[in-house]
Amino acid sequence: MLIYSEHNVNMLDLSIDFCGYEDLEPSYSYGPSVRNNYVLHYITHGTGTFYYNHENFALEAGDLFLLKPNEMTYYVANSSDPWSYYWIGISGTKLEDLLSLSKINETAILKYSQSKKTKTIGNLIKEIVLQTESNLTQLDYIKAYSYLYSIMYELGKAYPNPLRENKIKHDYFSQIKNYIDQNYHNNIDIQSIADQLNINRSYLSVLFKKNIGLSPKKYMMDVRMKRASQLLFATKMTINEIAFSVGYNDQVTFSKAFKNYFLLTPSQYRKSTQK
Repeated sequence: MLIYSEHNVNMLDLSIDFCGYEDLEPSYSYGPSVRNNYVLHYITHGTGTFYYNHENFALEAGDLFLLKPNEMTYYVANSSDPWSYYWIGISGTKLEDLLSLSKINETAILKYSQSKKTKTIGNLIKEIVLQTESNLTQLDYIKAYSYLYSIMYELGKAYPNPLRENKIKHDYFSQIKNYIDQNYHNNIDIQSIADQLNINRSYLSVLFKKNIGLSPKKYMMDVRMKRASQLLFATKMTINEIAFSVGYNDQVTFSKAFKNYFLLTPSQYRKSTQK
């Protein structure tokens, strides 16, 4: 049996290009060939061999394998017990980032023996294939794409890539730090930073402290106070002007914070640096 359909809706971030199902003939082979998109396969029956990165992998029912763009692909079904599989061709500007959350983007395979979640992922692929056999309404397309995003989620959950997770966390930290560095002169607080970057406040604080050893509140205080000390030393700006320049609405609050930090009032600090 063969099922094949193409999708006419091309989404920018994540797109279903085509999908299908096939009972392969004995010893059927594909490649060596290079594709221009990703194709994720779910094996429902039989055995075969997938050749990837100079290695060969025996795959069977319940396993997943991923064909990647611009990489040489070759596989062959068993001569006596050939594969049956569902597949889905996918592309999009966000696809590589989403796939990189899972180690399948590096290994190109996920065996059932590694994670029983392959069955969940396979069922989602199957739902997309079976759904596209009929004329689709807009709601049907929404449902199909919800399955596709669920596949990305389940891949990351079943076979997580810790290196990518660490990179994401570091990227979040960099965003937080850069935001403080560029906006300390505005009247911002930790909650407004969390809201701006769409990050939970508690998670923001834990992530920041883990990377730099300081809470974001303490780091922002350091940035403001160091800048204030520079302005007191190098300019003739009034204390009130400096207060506004480093994110305080009034001189009194600024002076109190400055004294707590340096154990000197702004005026005392300015005098001590001019001796």
